[in-house]
Amino acid sequence: MPTDRILPALDDTDGEQIARIRRELAGWRVTCGMRQKDITAKAGLSDVVVSAFERGEPGPIRLANICKYASVFGLAVHVALEGFDVLPSTPELESLNVLVDADPFNALWLETLVVKYLRTIRKDLGIPLHVMAQKLGMRSDSLSAWEIDGSDPHLYRMMAYATQLGGRLTLRLVLVP
Repeated sequence: MPTDRILPALDDTDGEQIARIRRELAGWRVTCGMRQKDITAKAGLSDVVVSAFERGEPGPIRLANICKYASVFGLAVHVALEGFDVLPSTPELESLNVLVDADPFNALWLETLVVKYLRTIRKDLGIPLHVMAQKLGMRSDSLSAWEIDGSDPHLYRMMAYATQLGGRLTLRLVLVP
């Protein structure tokens, strides 16, 4: 029986995407000569989160934490949802587009909007919640809570969710103007 602790395996390109962003941010840290405690203070992240992120440890990582880490260097994480057969125009998509261009950038809202948009695509494709939950290695009630209130929005699950829907969630770092 699936549990909520199991994260779906990342597609090789998704895993490389996350590894590339980690390397880029590590490069910024070295270039700027910042210490870990400076990053934790400026990003509002714990030492544990920053350490795990920098070491490239496998396991859950939040999009919001990557965004907060990147903001220390004047960078933003650009999120694109692409390759879906169904791309409904929703308030979440409009908000997502506005949010990505917003300054200051609200990383927690970004996670919530991405998950809600993926939920809309799932529903438009007619994929039952319990089927998607099984594909993601989650319980249906946990996936439902995740879709509705954004609880436990691990980036791996978001990327796997997009893949299960026939599309991709892609990330890249951009300089904030």
